[in-house]
Amino acid sequence: MDESDLSSIIEAKFDRYARHIINRIKRLPKECRLSGDDSPLKSVWEEWIAQVQGEHFFSFDVYEETIRLICRGVVESLPREEQGLLWMWTDDYCDWKGKDIPYGDPVLKSLEDELYRRVCTAACNVELTPRMERFIFGGGED
Repeated sequence: MDESDLSSIIEAKFDRYARHIINRIKRLPKECRLSGDDSPLKSVWEEWIAQVQGEHFFSFDVYEETIRLICRGVVESLPREEQGLLWMWTDDYCDWKGKDIPYGDPVLKSLEDELYRRVCTAACNVELTPRMERFIFGGGED
């Protein structure tokens, strides 16, 4: 096994956790949407996509905090050894000057940031439906 084999395994783990987080966001009740009942956006996930692909509206910080909390919960549920292994594939590991893995908040925060970044990237890469395009780029009319 070479490093590329290990890298593909680690990437698959990150992708799996990011998909899990996205599925949790998609399952948030419709009542959690902040764009209002008359919005053409049908879910919290669609609202998040609109914010990352368009402009941030007043609710961006609320959504960011919610998504980060979901990311943090996933990270905290992982076994310590898996946290350490995944951390070794983050930018923070490359910058680390210590000898041992800094388990606890430094690792948790780094993995939360990495998963959050991946969820944002996934939202940026969603192909918009015509309805969402009109909302984001056409003044919000459906």
